[in-house]
Amino acid sequence: MTLFQWLVVPLLSFFLVLELMGLRTGRIRPTVRLLRIALWLTAILLTLFPGLSSQLASAVGIGRGVDLVVYLFMIAASVAWLHMQTQHQKLQRSLVELARAEAIRNPFQGGPAADDSTTTNPVVDS
Repeated sequence: MTLFQWLVVPLLSFFLVLELMGLRTGRIRPTVRLLRIALWLTAILLTLFPGLSSQLASAVGIGRGVDLVVYLFMIAASVAWLHMQTQHQKLQRSLVELARAEAIRNPFQGGPAADDSTTTNPVVDS
């Protein structure tokens, strides 16, 4: 084993163990947790057997193993970014709905004083 493998495999294994222990907590959906476990296992395997990525790359018609890894990372990062953007938009909509409901429930709390006509309420953008 190379120095890189001696340093990286224990770190990746630590993350794998954390994911396996997290299966019991149930805070993250099991499908997401299993996907993350598969990611850590793949990273460990490709670190231990670097020639495996070259074999997989040539099997799918890509010249080098590192190119395959980069292409897969780019696809995964794009999917993750789109998912986070969607979740962010849902969270923003929920926050606006909550602020509106709270404003209707308590219309005079936190607003300007009745005799203070110089201040205006900020408008929540949806």
